Amino acid sequence: MNTAARLPESQSRSHLPTLAALLGYALVCLSIAAAWSAREQNLIRAEDGLGYALGIVGATLMLLLLVYPLRKRVRALGGLGSVRFWFRTHMIFGILGPLLILLHSNFVLGSLNSRIALFCTLIVASSGIVGRHLYAKIHYGVYGQRATLASLRADIAAASARINSGVRYGQLIDARLAPLEQRALERSKKVLPSLFDAFCAPLVAWRLERGLVRVIRTELEDFTPALSADARDQLLESAKSALAKRLGTYRKLAQLRGCERLFSLWHIVHFPLFLVMVMAAIVHVIAVHAY
Repeated sequence: MNTAARLPESQSRSHLPTLAALLGYALVCLSIAAAWSAREQNLIRAEDGLGYALGIVGATLMLLLLVYPLRKRVRALGGLGSVRFWFRTHMIFGILGPLLILLHSNFVLGSLNSRIALFCTLIVASSGIVGRHLYAKIHYGVYGQRATLASLRADIAAASARINSGVRYGQLIDARLAPLEQRALERSKKVLPSLFDAFCAPLVAWRLERGLVRVIRTELEDFTPALSADARDQLLESAKSALAKRLGTYRKLAQLRGCERLFSLWHIVHFPLFLVMVMAAIVHVIAVHAY
């Protein structure tokens, strides 16, 4: 084996971004916990001082989130920096902005417009975290698994052909898995079927593995009577290993396709939520300064 899935460097994943994200979330949680424990001391008041400043900075960071989608779509803004830079900034501001606004409130809900503005901000922040993780999964995902699948198919066919007998376990595996893999590779226009495939892929893979192992074992017993039990067991283990790799790749593909569909739905919902949040924040600021 060794054509296996060598992916281009641009598609290989480093653990550093994941560790950085986890560290960032941990710091946010610690900040919230510290602020919560000190909330009754009234060290932060939304109306003035540090609390007021936190609200202004937090709201500004939330408005700056608009730069990323604008930079991505408006060529005239190319001088503002790379899309990649603004994507990362968008992720950071999308966490820091809501955090500062939450600290600004000192966990006091206040008036109706204050509640609406706060809840909208927290919903948008939660939506952004979900979108970030869906994006991270599919960014590497589908292309990498396509390469892996192509390599595994070639390896299984070669290994099966080397067996000097009537058994072609590669053909058995391919006959059962090819239709499922093809469906996973294709971008379905229907939401529910693609999500169903994604969530049910582990169960489908488990049932297929059990059934195919039995079929392959029977084929080996029927077509290799001259082989010793040890040799037959080695062939069976080789077939099981090849099957497990193909099923693992199918399962990842199906799940990644589900993530793609969820990400497309997320896009439809996230921006309107953001606009609602902006309007609520504007109403809140006007109400606070007018009354």
